[in-house]
Amino acid sequence: MVTLVNVPRYIALLKNYGSKPILTKWLKNEGEGVEEGQPLVVVETSKTALEIAATATGIIFFLRQMGEKINIGDTLGMIANSKSEIAEFKTLLMKYQLN
Repeated sequence: MVTLVNVPRYIALLKNYGSKPILTKWLKNEGEGVEEGQPLVVVETSKTALEIAATATGIIFFLRQMGEKINIGDTLGMIANSKSEIAEFKTLLMKYQLN
């Protein structure tokens, strides 16, 4: 199963969170194993930095890179059990985007 890593919607609830969020740092390397609840990525605004934890256990694959401006709810990466599972998911995703 593939689990998406998203910018949490609750960041918008932080009063005056400042400028548009930026993905500032991945705390793991792509293809590396992660544990559910482990800090995974840092998102910053002009007023705060927020660590986003892994929402599953598996292997992390990046969809966004460091330095990119992001929006609340954006998908930053995917966690899967294997590289082949990610490849299957990407193929399926492409199929539905073309239709």
